[in-house]
Amino acid sequence: MKRSRIRRILSRASVLAVVALAVGVGATAAEANGTTGWYSLCSWGTYRSYMVWPDRGNYSSFVANPGQCVPIYMNGTDRGDIYGLYPGGYPFYVGSAWWQANVATTGNMGSWDWNFF
Repeated sequence: MKRSRIRRILSRASVLAVVALAVGVGATAAEANGTTGWYSLCSWGTYRSYMVWPDRGNYSSFVANPGQCVPIYMNGTDRGDIYGLYPGGYPFYVGSAWWQANVATTGNMGSWDWNFF
């Protein structure tokens, strides 16, 4: 009797875990393909970063210091070029983004990257 009750509880728990995982994956996909609006550029690496939009007359964002985020406006049609700053203030190219989503720069001076979050 105890064994069948435990099996039922485990069975229900596994179904709930699968449903929760499916809902979580769906929410992540929706965020990565968001709508036009305000998002964040975060510097999760060891360097300062910012974005420039060439199609908007080289309009640029505020600079995000390591561990901080700044607001960015993403519309999905204009390419946003992501740059990092060396300690002396010289920029280096990190990558480009079109998707309406939050963007984070990662890594350090010798190994930089970026991703959506």
